[in-house]
Parts: sequence; structure tokens; C-alpha cells
Amino acid sequence: MEEEVDAAGGDPERMPFIDAFVQETLRLHHPLWLLMRRAVRPTTLGGVDITAGSEVIYSPAAVHRNGKIFTEPLRFNPDRWLGDAATEEMQRAFSLGNRLCIGDHFAWTQMKITLAAIVADRRLTLPARCRPRTVVSSIVHLDRLPMTVHLRNR
Repeated sequence: MEEEVDAAGGDPERMPFIDAFVQETLRLHHPLWLLMRRAVRPTTLGGVDITAGSEVIYSPAAVHRNGKIFTEPLRFNPDRWLGDAATEEMQRAFSLGNRLCIGDHFAWTQMKITLAAIVADRRLTLPARCRPRTVVSSIVHLDRLPMTVHLRNR
């Protein structure tokens, strides 16, 4: 990340690894643990017949950890999103279709710029033996993430 940020000169379009890092972070730590959709027509999902008008609840966390979609699903691996590595099925696991947030592109750009700004001059490390845990509430978040900030030596 540091090399990419240094070479990109602040241009988020020239930071594919930063983009992949954010994508992989959201894959493993999606903020919404349950989503609901209404079937607009009869369909079959996972071998279950669903009638039009039925409410379907699903978990992005479960989809994003599906070994049939993601190789080594519990391993943090940003490289799975680089170049042509991401399969159509992986990309569909993140697709919300017409439910995509109107601010999606802005949010992605903001996350990349923020991460790049941190990486440009700082290095974050976890204290020894720190094991962050995911906490489920109305949104999914870590219980704590104590980080030590160090100036980068360039």
C-alpha cells in the first residue's frame, strides 16, 4: 500500500491495491449483518420456492464467507480483487442491483482517499496479543481496535 500511495500522487484511480484492500475489508467486515428484500416475482433461491411479495432476509456476512464463492473465505486476501482475479460470482456477492446506495461511489472514493491519506505518512500497528472481535448490534463493528500510530521513515 505504501508504495502504491507514494507512486499515485493522491490520485485514487491509480490505487488498485487500496481499492482491493477496502473491498476485502468490507467483505470480511460488512457493516450490515442482515438485509431484507421482497421478491417481485416468483423465484427459486437455494432450492426454495419463493412467492411474489415474500420477504427474504439474508446475511452478507454469510454470503461473503461462502467457500463456493470465495477461496479460503476466512483469509484476508486483497489480491482476490486485483485485475481479473475477481469472478463474476464474487462481484455479484456485493451487488445490490437497484438497491445500490446513491452515495456508493462517493463512499468508496472517500474510503480510498482516507486510507491513502493515513498510509501516506503513518503506519498503524496492533499492540501485541490484541485480537479484535466483531460485535453485532444494529450494525456489525469491532469491539475495539487499539492502534499505535507511527510516522513513516522515508
